[in-house]
Amino acid sequence: MTRPDEIRALAQSLMTARQTGLPVTFQASEAFSYEAALQVQRLVQEELGAVSGFKVGRYEPGRPIIAPIPEIYTCAAGAAVPFKGSVGVELEIGFRLNRELAGYERSRVAEYFTPFVVMELVTSRIAEPVGHPLHKLADMQAGYGLVIGSEVTDWAGDDVRSVEVSLVADEEPLVQGEVALPNGSALTSLEMAIEGIGDHAGGLQPGQMVITGTLTGIEMFDASTQVQAEISGLGNVAFELSKA
Repeated sequence: MTRPDEIRALAQSLMTARQTGLPVTFQASEAFSYEAALQVQRLVQEELGAVSGFKVGRYEPGRPIIAPIPEIYTCAAGAAVPFKGSVGVELEIGFRLNRELAGYERSRVAEYFTPFVVMELVTSRIAEPVGHPLHKLADMQAGYGLVIGSEVTDWAGDDVRSVEVSLVADEEPLVQGEVALPNGSALTSLEMAIEGIGDHAGGLQPGQMVITGTLTGIEMFDASTQVQAEISGLGNVAFELSKA
């Protein structure tokens, strides 16, 4: 069992890293657990305030990678997004919850969710080498923020397994071509989130977004950059990374 003082110390270290932009070194005991990582997330999120959504990924059965996205670092396309140090971008499909989840069934997904084209912003606040594999999860799985692009209109609930994408930075193409969706499909990732979030960080609430994993890998930047991306048939997202 992870000691409460270890959980509090890691949460405080991660908040310090967010304030300074400098990664921190933290050594954990071998007992550091999945549940402890989520508890660190909750302590950090309490300091950051409201939640705009959640990211999701595969870890192991019954214990997905989940992390809240702070509303304070969420913005609409066209914004200038400030950052310190370096920041990565990941083009993704997001699903905004439009109503309470009570009564939800996958066959009615279009009644509950609306898809969006989004860009996740990522940056690690833990220095290499990471002291424990679950430290990345404690660090919101390196999540920093979210830029919300086009809404997908007239969606009937169809799943998405592969898409054509493009990612351009300062007019230089970085990624282009057909890619497979993480976890096999967009709705598979969404279902993982619905099942895994529970009451974590307040639970999934109407108006919040679930993002379903990168379609373009991670592209890192350490200078101000204009970023544009598109998912063919779904929409686009564009914004400026503004180095503080």
